Order: sequence, then C-alpha cells, then structure tokens
Amino acid sequence: MQMFKKVINIIIDVLIVIMLIISAAVAAMSLTSRQDGISNLFGYAPLSVQSDSMEPTFEQGDLIISKVIEESTVINEGDIITFNEDVGGAQFVNTHRVIKVDESGGIAFYTTRGDNAPKDSTETVSKIDVLGVYTGTNLKGVGNVYDFLTSQLGFFLVILLPLILFFIYEVFRVIRNLMEYNREKAFNEAVETASANNGGLSEEELKIAVEKYLAQQAKEKEQDDVSGSLDIQLEDNGTNADDTEE
Repeated sequence: MQMFKKVINIIIDVLIVIMLIISAAVAAMSLTSRQDGISNLFGYAPLSVQSDSMEPTFEQGDLIISKVIEESTVINEGDIITFNEDVGGAQFVNTHRVIKVDESGGIAFYTTRGDNAPKDSTETVSKIDVLGVYTGTNLKGVGNVYDFLTSQLGFFLVILLPLILFFIYEVFRVIRNLMEYNREKAFNEAVETASANNGGLSEEELKIAVEKYLAQQAKEKEQDDVSGSLDIQLEDNGTNADDTEE
C-alpha cells in the first residue's frame, strides 16, 4: 500500500511538471506573437493547417512547423512559406509554395500557389509579409489538438483546471504529511517518557504505557480547549454587561 502511494505521488508530480512546461510554452508563444507576428518558440512556429490547399504535402488538421524568417533568410523557388494575406480588409495567415521569385526596388516578391490549387490561383507577396519557411516537419492530425489547447476553453480544461486540482492535492498532501510527522513525534516522545518512568517494562507493557500517555495528552488538550472557550465566553459576557450599564 505504501509503495502504491509513492507511485501515485510520483505520477502526479510528473503530470504537474508536464502541465507547467506546456503552460510556460503556450505563454511564451503568446508573447512572441506580438513581436514576430506569429506564435513561436525559439524561432520555430507551430501552425495548424486550416484547409486542403496544400494537399498532398499536408492536409487540414495537420500541425506543421515553420522557421521564423530573419533579414538574412534566403527564400528560393519551391520553398513553402507562411505569410500575411489581406482578404477583404482582414488579415489572415496563409501557407503556400513559392513558384516564382522576383525583385523590384530592392524588395523580393514571391508568387505563391497551393499544391492543390488551380494553376491560375496565385498570390504575390513581398518579403515584408513573409513570416516563416516550412521546415518539412508535419505532425498528422495534431493541428486540431493544438487548436483546442490554444483556445480559452481548451487551455482552461486541459491545463489550468488540472493545475488547480493538483495544487489543492499538494496542499492536502503537505497537511497530511505534517499531521503524520506530529503523530510520529508524539509517539516517539511517549516512548521515551514511558521508558524513562517505567524502566524494565516488556514490549507489551511499554505499548500500553504509551497508549495511556497519548490518551492522557489528548484529554489534557481537550480540557485546555474547553477552558479556553469558557474564558472567551466569560469575557464576552463581561463586555456586554459593561455596555449595558453605560
């Protein structure tokens, strides 16, 4: 039974560490998105695929990893890039393959198209709008999980709520361990006292003496609590009497 409790405690501790790591990663990516325009961790951005425009390279529901570009990043024809796209005045993030590279006024422009899109369905973007380059890492079906985890409801149910429950459990475990420590300490003190006052007792007699000692200690503590409660009541009654006389 004791071994089972230890195993459970180890599993819970490991889960707490995993939850804390995930929470820290999500928080870090949330902060970096304000600086780089895309959520990333150490320069690598997980992106959930929202359409089938890039089939068969990756599909809707996949999770792909893109490398956040720097000023020195060179983008070539055939690379798959993630970029900001303006659709009806709203900003969207899109990921398509570069089919042509041009330069005008010292600025690079990329003609892109989805692998599964018609030949005339292209978008041209400048390097200013490019956010990242696809690394080739594709986690099949994980994009849906990522979308849920990064939503407010998913983060609360999967990360925040378990952390709150684990915290409550840890507080309970600390209190329980403290109570066990106090009981063990009281028992050891009782053994020492019984041994000093009753030298030469057998093991059974020593056990009985310890039990009597602990019972006496509990009885004295109960009497002290009752006495303290009576003193408080008497003080309250005295205060009420003084107030009445005034």
